[in-house]
Order: sequence, then C-alpha cells, then structure tokens
Amino acid sequence: MESPELIPPREETAKRFAQVRTLFIGLLTTWKTTLLLIFLVSYCWLERFWRDPVMRFTCPLLFFALSLPILGYYNFSFTQLFRKRKESLRH
Repeated sequence: MESPELIPPREETAKRFAQVRTLFIGLLTTWKTTLLLIFLVSYCWLERFWRDPVMRFTCPLLFFALSLPILGYYNFSFTQLFRKRKESLRH
C-alpha cells in the first residue's frame, strides 16, 4: 500500500534535480556577485574574521548583501515572509 503523502522515488529525484538546476542557473545568471561572494568567503576565512570585532560584523553583512541577487532570481521577498509569519502568529 502506498501512502498519498509519499512522493514516488522517480518524481522526488526529478524534483530534486530541477531544484539543483534552478539554483545552478541562478548562480550562473548572477555570476558577478557569486564570484564576489566566493572571493569574500575565502578572504574572510583566510583572515580569520572571527578574531576581529569589526570583521565579525562586516563579513556577514557583505554575505547577506551579495546573496540578494540570487534571492531576487528566486523572487524571494522578505516582506512577504514577515507578513506570513505575522499572520501565523496572530492565529
């Protein structure tokens, strides 16, 4: 017997590959900021950003700013996220 909640393995695999493909295409279309993000991560790692209080704030802020184009590619909106959360807390 199959449960209606379970997704058949082939459909689940196809869905997973579609998500990975969408992410890969999104990274390619925003390649400039993705490249900057990779360089920033490697620089912060080599400089041990967690030892310097200024870098501890600056690096995550830059990570967030450079991740906005890929979030924009997915049509992600923080305002909609906060509205949904606010509505779910009311009920």
